[in-house]
Amino acid sequence: MRSLVFVGIALLVSSCIHTSRHSTDLIPEIVCSFSNHENVLGLPISFDFVNDTTVVLAVDNRVLLYSDSGKFIRQIGRPGKALFEYNFPSLVRATEDSIYVWSSMSLQFISFGVDGTPGSIYPYDSALSDFDITDDLIVIYTAAKRGDHILDLYHKDDNRIETVGEATDEHRILCQNSSVAPLLLKDDQILFASKDHLQIYGLDCNSGAVSEIALFQSSSFNVNKLPAGITSMSRKEKSQYLKDNPISLMILPVETDNFALMTLEGKTELEADGVSNLNRKYDIYYGNDSNHLSIPWGIMKYWHLFSYRNGYLYYLNNEIDGNDEAILLQRVKLF
Repeated sequence: MRSLVFVGIALLVSSCIHTSRHSTDLIPEIVCSFSNHENVLGLPISFDFVNDTTVVLAVDNRVLLYSDSGKFIRQIGRPGKALFEYNFPSLVRATEDSIYVWSSMSLQFISFGVDGTPGSIYPYDSALSDFDITDDLIVIYTAAKRGDHILDLYHKDDNRIETVGEATDEHRILCQNSSVAPLLLKDDQILFASKDHLQIYGLDCNSGAVSEIALFQSSSFNVNKLPAGITSMSRKEKSQYLKDNPISLMILPVETDNFALMTLEGKTELEADGVSNLNRKYDIYYGNDSNHLSIPWGIMKYWHLFSYRNGYLYYLNNEIDGNDEAILLQRVKLF
């Protein structure tokens, strides 16, 4: 295993300040309601687009393929402990012709064709936050549990792993918050950000160099520094830290060479009947003109159920009508 180091600083710096921030008047649009085929729907865990008209869902302990009109197409694989069976599929990611399932209880990636045909199995002996795929790599945004790095580059041909990025203790704690990760594959670059800073870095897949792509300034994105190391913190202290601090969520491709960074800010509050996120909000930093979008938390309640495509931010919500429960695919136009 070897580490790729950072070289070439400050290719592009973008700044966004809160003096020019504004709240968007975004109106959520319902794309579809996924049909409950033979009672296979349940709690949504993860989703991704296979193409413009097909969506793959991880729901409870199943992986399901749907059209973007909500029509059930097929189940992908099946739960179990045998070869090519998954045990708690907590993340799904797709390309035009493949679906990759992270089987979190058996610690392996399993690939399938879009028709459900089993492909390959890739063992990985750690928890993770998110991942994406190229022809040669599984790009893993780690859960920061087995080293002080941000990414693992898993080579599919020989299971070799390279590590990328330096993880702070603050980042390592924030990775325990279940959410999408600031990871984006763009042409021959792997773009990523840590959970505790508003910086986007790019790894050149050809040269192996890592460079700063964008840096945003904010008066509200302030992650508390730890007075001592993460190992000295109790579980209760870590839980409170997650409630009190913002995290970076997603990198969005605004234009060809311009990127935005989406964050979750504000605090989670304890109330008599549980926790409240009403003081949370989503912020999106982008451009060179101090542009800054702010979205209330109530529009999008699950910060691990996002996908960005063609200028739209897609997300899942549950809809309950009496005893009936549906999964809604919704979207808002950002750019």
